[in-house]
Amino acid sequence: MKPDAEDWIHATGLVIAGHGLLLKGPSGSGKSTLARRLLEMARARGYPSALIGDDRIKIMRYGPTLLAEGH
Repeated sequence: MKPDAEDWIHATGLVIAGHGLLLKGPSGSGKSTLARRLLEMARARGYPSALIGDDRIKIMRYGPTLLAEGH
């Protein structure tokens, strides 16, 4: 199924306990460090978590649903 829309953005993406997060900001602003700390904190509390991608994230829209994919 082809998405209704898609776009690449400069961001770090992660998922924690089924919720997607996008950290946007200029290069060198600490997105990767923040993502790593959030993942460590989530795992320490027993929440399932994963990194989607760092630096470039593809966002796809399927009707009301958004999906994120790493580079």
